[in-house]
Amino acid sequence: MAKMTGAQVLADMLAGYGVTHVFMVPAVLRASFAEMERRTGIKRIHAHGEKAAAYMADGYARASGRPGVCMAQVIGALNLAAGLRDAWLAYSPVIAFTGGREPKTQYRKVYQEINDMPAFEPVTKFNATVDAAERFPDMIAQAFRVAVSGSPGPVHLQFRGNEGQVDAEEADMSPRIETQFARVPPFRPAPEQAAVAAALTALQRASRPAIVAGGGVRASGVARELVALAEKLAIPVATSLNGMDSIQGLCGEWREKYRALLASDAVPMRPERLCADLSATLPEDAIVMVDTGHAGMWMGGMFDLCSPAQSYIRSAGHLGWAFPAGIGAKAACPERPVVVFTGDAGFWNHIAEIETAVRWGINSVTVVNNNGGGNQSKRGFDRAYGGEQTEQARELWTFSKVNFARIAEDMGALGIRVERPADFVPALERALKAGLPVVIDAVTDIEALAPLAVT
Repeated sequence: MAKMTGAQVLADMLAGYGVTHVFMVPAVLRASFAEMERRTGIKRIHAHGEKAAAYMADGYARASGRPGVCMAQVIGALNLAAGLRDAWLAYSPVIAFTGGREPKTQYRKVYQEINDMPAFEPVTKFNATVDAAERFPDMIAQAFRVAVSGSPGPVHLQFRGNEGQVDAEEADMSPRIETQFARVPPFRPAPEQAAVAAALTALQRASRPAIVAGGGVRASGVARELVALAEKLAIPVATSLNGMDSIQGLCGEWREKYRALLASDAVPMRPERLCADLSATLPEDAIVMVDTGHAGMWMGGMFDLCSPAQSYIRSAGHLGWAFPAGIGAKAACPERPVVVFTGDAGFWNHIAEIETAVRWGINSVTVVNNNGGGNQSKRGFDRAYGGEQTEQARELWTFSKVNFARIAEDMGALGIRVERPADFVPALERALKAGLPVVIDAVTDIEALAPLAVT
């Protein structure tokens, strides 16, 4: 074997596994970035926050089925670990690289020294250190293997040096690439015939069988097969939000109940109308990224997919996830339109990443349900204040009124302010054709509360 630096091995291995983008906050693995420039076409997306970088890698992974890669130096590692929580909850194959202290300086209270490894334990399937250059091939290969195998999930490698400077060292080694672990699922084992027969017998004997489809259907890519099975056996299908893009069924009673709001011309606008217009307008191959909180509740209840080629990807629980995740999804699938639905409460979390999307030309479209508050908290504060909130109580969940379209324009994106329902579809159509990042600031009614789950 020839001598190679860790940076050369890392760059070649990432390219060999099909990685097209890495998302990071510098400074980390500088020599590796230089080798990526010289040896590969990998784009190195410099974000404004480590948590946002992790969300971008997560969106990349969920949209493409390939591992997403994020990075941070030692002082930003805890922020990166916090960003992995959503990937962990969503079974998303995200690979995190961070810097770590040199052994000779540990426990001497040097600048920025903190042991970050325990913070990654609860949110990773594999959490390990790389202290020597010769370990690059096997440890990176293991990171990919673990991330996509079984139930997919995040992994973390900490490279020696506060910026991972071990990557500049040489060893006799060569890249190790196991291409079967470049995406989810890496294997498709055939089921045992006896198990299939038992399942079929149970279905035939059931008086009222039902199929509940979730994230496993998405990860396995078997939505069409699920539809064929359900139609063949005349079994109704219910989906979790993770499986929403797998059969859509119609619920006449639900739709009838909200029919007036779905078509409402009220000003300020109703979020139900936004969801209905998105259902009717989105391209048949769109990727829809949805935040948590009221954004997730509005879209989960009021939005319909109209094509098997559309994808619906939601936050697993972290407010603010959708906007940076949408940037990652668009990086992974540049040929598909990516539309994000979030609220102003979520958008504020990572608003700086508008500039990141502009700088790298990542043209996602973000719809901000801008009602001037985080009104998913209204019901809770109503209870706390006995049903009659004071102005001081409303301060706990309301914000200043801001024109996000103007902020987007100042950062170089296209910003469109929509205040009347009739203007939303033309704004969305314009955004989808714009060829640059777009923020649609949709001004909605702060008193509109998303319906609670049906029990």
